[in-house]
Amino acid sequence: MAAINRIVTSEDLQILVDAGFMAISQNLLQQADGIFEAVQVVRPNQEAGHLGRAMVRMAASDFDAAVKMLKSAPDTNATKVFLGIAFIRQGDTIAGVEILQNLASVEEDTPFRKMAVETLAELQGTSHGDRIVATEAGCDRP
Repeated sequence: MAAINRIVTSEDLQILVDAGFMAISQNLLQQADGIFEAVQVVRPNQEAGHLGRAMVRMAASDFDAAVKMLKSAPDTNATKVFLGIAFIRQGDTIAGVEILQNLASVEEDTPFRKMAVETLAELQGTSHGDRIVATEAGCDRP
């Protein structure tokens, strides 16, 4: 593996990850999955490949697979926030909200904390099941 790390630099990896996310944005999900699978093979202990492949599943509305992938991904704030979102999209609002509330409660201001806070705020304003979602999110309704 040391040899492959010399061949695929951090800069190369960043280009691949960027290409994978661009492929998702263009709905080229099969291509994106292939890119992120390669990233995962080269750097199995880093979040990028795991997160990218899970996001491909989310883009395809396969939230069960996304949850499964994110549960086995490295434990980072990025994977946690997307796991929370995947749980919510899967229909397990309670599990998703719990994860997002944990991230939102940290004092350190990070993009993932902000994403968790914004997602919880969106849930509070959800038009369908508004009262249930707000209660599960621990939000007080006006």
